[in-house]
Amino acid sequence: MSNDQIVHIVDEDLPVRESLVFLLSACGFSTRVHQTATAFLEVADTLRHSCLLADFGTADPDAIELLQRLRERAPKLPVVILTGQSDVQTTVATMKAGARVLQKPCSDEVLIRSIKRVFEEAENRSALIERRLAARRKIRLLDERELRVLDAVAAGLPDELIAHQLGLSSRTVSVCRTTVMTKLK
Repeated sequence: MSNDQIVHIVDEDLPVRESLVFLLSACGFSTRVHQTATAFLEVADTLRHSCLLADFGTADPDAIELLQRLRERAPKLPVVILTGQSDVQTTVATMKAGARVLQKPCSDEVLIRSIKRVFEEAENRSALIERRLAARRKIRLLDERELRVLDAVAAGLPDELIAHQLGLSSRTVSVCRTTVMTKLK
């Protein structure tokens, strides 16, 4: 676990907030406490390496509205919602809004495991996005003919068929394929 991971706790109940801070700190997480969802939303778009842990009962705004507003400001921020009273429809809507939902009371182990998992998932998403961006940057290095050859190679076509389809010699396709592989590393 990275020591720069911060769990932002939103809960109106002071003893619950204090208990969560104690538990999460003991497990190596940094914590920040916000009494209301509105207070959290004021800083949400500036957060990096963070996740939100919120009590579903937070009333200003309700959890679904909080998630919608949060997705506008910080779309990649992982969220864990604790709920003591939730119907199936609300739980499904909360999950569709991108949150992991835990029913209260839940064990400390389940809570910690869920927080670790949302951090891992966020890191995996970030790594995937970075790989995609790197691939796009590399593909932009290709000229039009190289792009056509790449498409044909990706479709699994042999050099001879690519040459025939593109009106090139097999040797030109072979050289172009090598150039594409070099540029794309």
